Amino acid sequence: MDLSDVLPFISERAGIELVKAVRFPGGINTTTLVTTRDDRTFVLKLGRRGRAKTLLKEAVLLGELQGYIPVPQVTWVSDKEFTAFSGAVLMEHLPLGCAITVAPDLPLSFFVSVGQMLARIHSDTVVTRRIAAYLHTLNESRAVSYPFKQKFSRACILVERIAERNSTLVPILKTLLARMKALEVFFDSVGCALTHNDLSLNNILTDGSNTSAFIDFEEAMPGDPACDLSFFCQSSIVSGVRASMVGAFLAAYKCLRALPMGFLERAAFYRYFRAFERVASQVERSVEVPEETDRPRSSFNELLERLVHQTDECLSESSYGVQWR
Repeated sequence: MDLSDVLPFISERAGIELVKAVRFPGGINTTTLVTTRDDRTFVLKLGRRGRAKTLLKEAVLLGELQGYIPVPQVTWVSDKEFTAFSGAVLMEHLPLGCAITVAPDLPLSFFVSVGQMLARIHSDTVVTRRIAAYLHTLNESRAVSYPFKQKFSRACILVERIAERNSTLVPILKTLLARMKALEVFFDSVGCALTHNDLSLNNILTDGSNTSAFIDFEEAMPGDPACDLSFFCQSSIVSGVRASMVGAFLAAYKCLRALPMGFLERAAFYRYFRAFERVASQVERSVEVPEETDRPRSSFNELLERLVHQTDECLSESSYGVQWR
């Protein structure tokens, strides 16, 4: 459906005349930059079918965090189904750049501010309890993230699906599952904090020198803070950020909040899972749409081994110049 067809519907209900829409790529839901007749700009998120709860949760969470850390302000929200969408959120547009576009050039001050902002989010027990309670009112089954159980179960299902296709990668993937299973003991006493669950440079806005706002809280929920920390570290390194900058991020975080117990081992688990998930998704893609596969099937083995090797290397005690414990 053409997004311009939705604008009159949203305009009438939000009380703002929207005349133009430009869609952003990626994201769980449909994210669009919309313009009013008097040239004001907003970000409009339209939920895919069955995703209205994620938009409602994000709107509530942004309201809770407003004035606490930099986040966009919500202008209007609806949980109604219309046309091909389910729910909508209209929020202010912050005319800033996405940090991923300048990843290698981001200064030290940027990573220090990200570490401080994330530590404040993880330390806010009041917001964590409120969001957990709100998710329960929505009958949301994932009101709290249980990282080992959820991710390991997901990995086992993926192995079964790939095994059905007689992939030669199954023995390697089962070895990786064994590595993940061996780390279960480090999840026995996981603390619970409000986690973004998709914190990377893709979801941080910047003016070029400082962190200006966190965005895209669609997957946020109470969970393991080590998940946010490890994903930001690893995704930043993959994006070309120097290890010393990632070390500054962790050091800034530690100034306000201690790193989680067993962080090094849990970070390895998350890294193994993401490496596993990435390879598994490419195997499935190669079967479903062979002509669109961007990596020959023969190199999946090499990709998996390289990603696992990177995990072992980048999670050593001295990788980021930071003492983990």
